[in-house]
Amino acid sequence: MVSFYDPDQFEEFVKEWVPALDSRYVLVERHGGSGDHGVDVAGYLSQQRLEGPWHNYQCKRYAAALS
Repeated sequence: MVSFYDPDQFEEFVKEWVPALDSRYVLVERHGGSGDHGVDVAGYLSQQRLEGPWHNYQCKRYAAALS
């Protein structure tokens, strides 16, 4: 099913999936779209958001599998 998602749907899926990766996230936020500076989804480890520690999830969708 995920392979049929358009780019926006895929980024939303990642935003919903990321909290399961690390229980320390206080907030997960989607930044995707033009002007996102390479941050599609951010998992924040503190209330300081981008000013504190955080993890970046860059979403890519390729037409073919990577070798």
